[in-house]
Amino acid sequence: MDSEASEPAEHYRKQATRLRRMSLFLGGAELKASLRAAARMYEGFAQKLEDKMDAQAMKAWRARLGVTQEKAAKALGVTRRVVAGWESGLTPIPKITEHATWAIDQGHRLPS
Repeated sequence: MDSEASEPAEHYRKQATRLRRMSLFLGGAELKASLRAAARMYEGFAQKLEDKMDAQAMKAWRARLGVTQEKAAKALGVTRRVVAGWESGLTPIPKITEHATWAIDQGHRLPS
């Protein structure tokens, strides 16, 4: 696991555990379901932080958005050649880029 990602991922996992425990002790089916859903969301955040984006995932991300390497590069603040390097597998994809792709997937707009 990447040490850069381990601390935030651990935080999200602890939050998920707390939420699951709360769901055991608090009443109301709707509240329990909401707490369990929130716990799953936090687990997803932790997993995303631990996952490594590879060339295939970068290509899939760009294809899902339906953008060219040039447009993806602009959104990520790099050149088209950098995106091409990531997609070819010749250049490792920085964690910050993984976070940026996730933010774009969540509907956040990056500064252009």
